[in-house]
Amino acid sequence: MKHNEQVATGKYDTVKDTNSGFLVLTSDRLIWFERQGIMSRQVRPAVYIDLLEIGGIVKGGSLAHWVSIADSQGEHLFHFGRMSDEDFTAKLRGPIVQAAYRLRQKHDAQRIEQVKAEERAKTAVQMVTCKYCEAKVASDKERCWRCGASDFKPLNEAGDSKHLTESSSQ
Repeated sequence: MKHNEQVATGKYDTVKDTNSGFLVLTSDRLIWFERQGIMSRQVRPAVYIDLLEIGGIVKGGSLAHWVSIADSQGEHLFHFGRMSDEDFTAKLRGPIVQAAYRLRQKHDAQRIEQVKAEERAKTAVQMVTCKYCEAKVASDKERCWRCGASDFKPLNEAGDSKHLTESSSQ
């Protein structure tokens, strides 16, 4: 989205720096690219806003419209010119909120997967016996390496049942 100017001071009434540039939404952050000079086409990244740290996005101003994006670094004000509430929601706030939601889901899924991996690593691998072919199989395996069955009995039960059959035949 192209913008006329950006203000990173936190107060719209005490504007210290207004540079034209571009606000770019990536998969994990917002980046404000500001122009190097008045007539220059060169831009450089000036403000980085992490999507997971955004606290709020509001639009204000009756004559000079502005959008405030608050994060852990503070408030960032962007002046746009005229923008209706529908345009603000559809073109700016909506995509930012959706991208932040997708990023949070991705981080939550990674965290859940990491916890599951840690739980699997904590579980001690034991040797179990296949109910069908009596091959020894590690407890972390889903299928028997010999017959492909998925039913296992713990090794101590297999030893106990073998011991019972031997003692009953004597």
